[in-house]
Amino acid sequence: LDEVLWEMSARSPYAVLHEAFRRLVRGGAVEELLADRRLRGALEGLNPAGAGARFVPDEETEESVTFIDARDEARYRAVVRDGRLVALEALGSGD
Repeated sequence: LDEVLWEMSARSPYAVLHEAFRRLVRGGAVEELLADRRLRGALEGLNPAGAGARFVPDEETEESVTFIDARDEARYRAVVRDGRLVALEALGSGD
């Protein structure tokens, strides 16, 4: 069902980020969602399969989504262009 829903989804920054996390957690192929394969390591570094992992979207623009890791309140920005993640930036806690 998740794959069917993904095919029907608009490729918003939030949708791309969510799908990348979903695939990582389930051991799926994520490379088609990444502009650079090094981004896989950045996403894995957030430990999306870890205990208590919950990423809360904070703000979305046409090309980015800012989100909070609920485990430690750290903030991040994911930049998406043409349906692919192109950057992942740590923003700290209050930026």
